[in-house]
Formats: sequence, C-alpha cells, structure tokens
Amino acid sequence: MKKSLLRFLALLTALLLIVGAAAACGKKNPSDDKDIEASDDYDDRDDSDDWDDDYTDDEDSSDDEDEDRDSEDTDDETGTDEDSNTPGNNTGNNGSTGKPNNQGSTGKNTTGKTTTGTSSNNNKPTKVDLKGYTVKIAAWWNLDPKVPTNVYYQQAVQREKEVREKYNVKFQFVNVPGQGIRDRLPASVLAGEPLGDIVRCRSGWVLPVFAGRGIVEPADKYFDVSDPLWNPYIIQQSMFKGHPMGVNHQQMTSYYRLFYNRSMMQRLGLADPQTLVASKQWTWAKFEEYLSKIAQDTDNDGKLDIYGVSGFPWVAVVASNGGKVVSDVNGKDVWTLNKPEAVEALKWYSKLQSQGYIGGGQADFVAGKSGFYTDYGTGFKANMKDKWGVLPFPIGPKAKDYASWWDEVHLMTIPKNSKYPKEVAAIWTDLSRWYSNAPSREKMHRDVLENMYDDPRDVEMDVFLASKFWLDKYFAYNEIMNELWPGGGQDIENVIDGSAGKTIDQWMAEKSGKMQNIIDQLWATFK
Repeated sequence: MKKSLLRFLALLTALLLIVGAAAACGKKNPSDDKDIEASDDYDDRDDSDDWDDDYTDDEDSSDDEDEDRDSEDTDDETGTDEDSNTPGNNTGNNGSTGKPNNQGSTGKNTTGKTTTGTSSNNNKPTKVDLKGYTVKIAAWWNLDPKVPTNVYYQQAVQREKEVREKYNVKFQFVNVPGQGIRDRLPASVLAGEPLGDIVRCRSGWVLPVFAGRGIVEPADKYFDVSDPLWNPYIIQQSMFKGHPMGVNHQQMTSYYRLFYNRSMMQRLGLADPQTLVASKQWTWAKFEEYLSKIAQDTDNDGKLDIYGVSGFPWVAVVASNGGKVVSDVNGKDVWTLNKPEAVEALKWYSKLQSQGYIGGGQADFVAGKSGFYTDYGTGFKANMKDKWGVLPFPIGPKAKDYASWWDEVHLMTIPKNSKYPKEVAAIWTDLSRWYSNAPSREKMHRDVLENMYDDPRDVEMDVFLASKFWLDKYFAYNEIMNELWPGGGQDIENVIDGSAGKTIDQWMAEKSGKMQNIIDQLWATFK
C-alpha cells in the first residue's frame, strides 16, 4: 500500500512538471522580441540600399556605382554620418523615378533607419564625411560659379554651401593658365599629386594621349554617364576604347558660326538666307550666288572693296561637305583630309578665293564691307550698326546635313591617383546641379544665347546649330598641325591660294602617308 502511494505521488509530480513547462512555452520572452526586431531591421536595411544613398541627394540618384562597387567597404575617412542633414534634402527618392525606400504611401519610415531623400521631415539624409578635405577643381580659367556676372549667382552660392556641408569639404578653384594642364598634369599624376581632384581638359589633350597613357580615369568608372545632367554629345565624343573619358553638364557654345549682314541683304534685294536653312536650300551653290552679288569693286581700281565673306576658315568648309582632317574610324584616329569629300571642299574653297570673294576680317564686316563673316562669338556686335544674323555654313554636295565645326570639346576628368575619385565624382555631380530647381541645361544654354543675340530668330538658329556640332580631332596632333601650318609658303593655305607651286592633289600625295604615320606612331605607344 505504502509503495503504491509513493508511486502515485511520483507520477503526479511528474505530470505537474510537464504541465508547467507547457504553460511556460506559451509566454513571450523579451529577449526573443529583440532578436526578431533586429533581424527585421537588418533585412529592411539590405533592401533599401542605403549605402548607395549615402552618395546621392534628393535631386541626384545619378552617382550609383555598380553592384560590385556597392559591396565594397568605405574606410574610416569616408564613413557616413546618418545624424547629419543636407539643407533642403527632404523630397527625393520616393518619387516615381527615384529609388524605393520601403516607406509605403504615407512616407513613414517602417524600418526605423534614416534614409536619404524621404518625404518625412523626421528623416535626416545621410552625409559623406571627408573630414574637411579640400577638393581642388582645376581648369585653365577660374571655374568658380560664384561670380556676380553669373545670372544664377544666388543658386550657385547656395548650392556650393549645401555640397560643402553634405560632404564636409572645402573647395579650391585652381587656375592653370594656357597649356599648363596639358604639359603638367601627366607629371603630377605620376608623382601621386594630380593638379586637381577633378580637372577640366580639352578633348585634344585627353584623346588620345591622356586616355591612352592612363593619365585620367574612364568617366564611367565613377560617374553615371547616362544621367541626363551630362551632355550626351560630349559623352559620345569623349570615347576611347569603348569608354567615355569625361563629362560636361554644359551645352556646346563654341563652334564656328557664319554671321551675315541682314541689312545688306535687304539693300541688295536678296532673300534672308535664314529662310533657306530649314529646307536645306542653303547650299554651296546658293552661297556662291550670294557672294557674286555682294562682292564689288566700287572705285573701279580692279580690287574688291566689298568682300563676299571675311574670316572664312577652310577647315569649316571641309566639315560642311562631311569631311574632317582627322576622324575616328572604328575607335582609331585616321587621317581623312585626303578623302573625296574633303578634297572637293578644298578645291571649292580655292575657287572662291581665286574669284576674290574671300577677304578682309571682322572690321570689314562691322563696317558693312563684307556680307558674311565667320567667328565663334559675337564680339563684333557692340560696334555693328547694320542688322545682322547667324547661319550654319552652307551644305556641300556630299554632306547629309549642316555641320557646326570645332576642334575640341571640354571634359571634366578624374585624374589617376586622385585621393577620393568616387566621392569627387559625386561632389561634382552635385555641384553641377546648382540650377536644380529652375533652369535645365537647355534653359541655361538659351540664357547664354539671349545675351549673345538681339533677335529671337538668331537664338533659335543657334539652338539649331548646337545640334549640328562637328568635332575634328586633328587638334590632338601637334605634328600634324605643324605640317598643315608650317609657314614658309608650303602650308595648306598656300596650296589653296596657288602660291605654293603645287596642286591640292599633289600636296595630298606628298603629305598623307606622313600624316597617317604620325597618328600610328602615337597609338603604338598605348599598347
């Protein structure tokens, strides 16, 4: 009996222990809750791609790196400070074109983590801390936009302040006069101390020499070159072995324009040539017809007193027929002044010159003694009494379209051995958006043109000209330029005017092999 009672009590005790344990399993453990919340936060952080947002602001999601670079750790000096704020940065990446931030339609941050560019004023954007580093921005003139002559002066001042605070940096605008960047940048890069953290270069310095010798980095290594901030034509014209070598947020404004005396056309009963452009009736033949009616010997001394056209460069005439001195052919520079379209242009130019239609300069155009004048700016307008306008060069018989010739574009480049290339690319992108809430790149271009021209028709015509930009690459080759313009009566201009004692075809046969050899020898050094 006693043994049976003891056995019963033991079984009852075991049963009570089992029931108690089961009840305990139904309770929440506070430490378990913490583990679950931390795990959820970690997952949300992973999805929100916050590292990438550290390098963008509300107006710019263009500095994103590829996934491999996103996974790289930043060092202590470039760490982020999520408690810092960037002025005005509270409206960005949760829009239809921005990055998702896992906040839902209310804009509330469901992860509890600070993100960049949210719609909630309680969420402070991130800040890249470069510890007061001085970012050097180098060019052959002062690129500082904070000058009173800049029509966007106030926006530029405010934007720079925002960028300084966002990255904790200072700015130094370095002016390297003349050809100093071309001559000094390579040595400075090799010494590990580039002239600037970002450097404005002429395309003829970058392509092919700086690019081929690794003096500057490919732009797409650090910039989002598809960002509409950057001028797509400049991106296209900066290509080297499949990579763009620089960016620029500006429109093209430097190219040769053909100005004309509008008042003179009216006096002579000639149709305004601007009316012929859209239908592509503004051709070599029509231009020659105008020259024949403009050029005059008013005092019968056998010499023209009124020229047809002044300051007429043969290189722009070659472009007007679809030709170039040096062209990019399948990623390699090639001597092409000997091609049929270029030779035909040189011969037509020689014909106009032999007829006396070409002569004089800016002073003759200003004085009403020339019907047309070529330049890339309107420095003459202050002294011009007659009404005037702007045109493309007339289109040649082998050309498919008009061409606005020039020999360079300007590129913002990141030098090799730059200390913070990724951050500097993001900084320059942000600085280039100092017109962020108002004018676009196209509006800025129009503002420049409205200062150049008095007639709205000419503003519209110049917008058209900018879309026809035609880059010739001979500027990259000093030896070729020395062969074209050596002086001493044997350069191409002496051949064109007949004073060199040889024809254009003879000069081409003599020079073309040498010119291509100059190009080939330089490119051979890049292998």
